[in-house]
Amino acid sequence: MKELVRIIFPVSLYSVRIADDIFDVLASNVTRDKQLGHNIRIVLSEAFNNAFLHGDKNNPDAEIEVKACFT
Repeated sequence: MKELVRIIFPVSLYSVRIADDIFDVLASNVTRDKQLGHNIRIVLSEAFNNAFLHGDKNNPDAEIEVKACFT
C-alpha cells in the first residue's frame, strides 16, 4: 500500500525550526527500523534545507512543498 505524504511549509525561520521535528515524527510512524528512520529523516531534511537555501526567498508567498511516498 502506498502512502503519499505532502507537507507545505511557509518559507520562514519558524519552518526551519520545526521541520526536523515533523520529519522525526513522520519517520517514526513509517518504520520502527532505526537506521531506515534515520535515513528518511536525513533525506527529508536535506530536501527541505536545499529548498530553503536555494528557493525564491524574495517571494513573501513562497512555500516549500515536501512530498514523500512510502510503500
